[in-house]
Amino acid sequence: MPTSSTTTSWYVNFIWGYSVRARTTLLATALGCLTLSTPGRAQEPPSADTVDDTSGVLSGQAMPGINVMSQPCLFGDTFHYQITGQGELRLEGPIACAGITTTGKPPNGIELLCHLDTALRCTAPTGNGAAPVDYAVDENGVTVGAGKPLAWANQQQAVALFPAIRDQAQKK
Repeated sequence: MPTSSTTTSWYVNFIWGYSVRARTTLLATALGCLTLSTPGRAQEPPSADTVDDTSGVLSGQAMPGINVMSQPCLFGDTFHYQITGQGELRLEGPIACAGITTTGKPPNGIELLCHLDTALRCTAPTGNGAAPVDYAVDENGVTVGAGKPLAWANQQQAVALFPAIRDQAQKK
């Protein structure tokens, strides 16, 4: 029967006897299994997106508070709005940051605009000192100011979130 130190050294030799690549794979697999089996893992709240807007309204605009190498990150040429079951209205789209090159799909930026109230409305300050912007959400989509609504990519999914958003707003 092996002693404790013999058992420990066997395990150490078992793990360290592999190549660096094999050890990395074993460790990543073990950590992945631990992560998947964690019961209290936080999940993203349910959300719904509008269709992509390609009108260029935000194209090339700076994302407030996001700077890389002292240069602001800019919105790309498409974006969409997103609502969450937590009552958040977000703006999501590709971003371009100075000095960063990517291959494949460009990185997305998500900006929290405001928290919706029970009427599914909110007002967000602008980053450039201009007047705050009013947003309204309904079954047709997201309306910015007095503009036309930007339609939902999946209207049923969006409408299903409205009760949760109203409940969340009442708790505040």
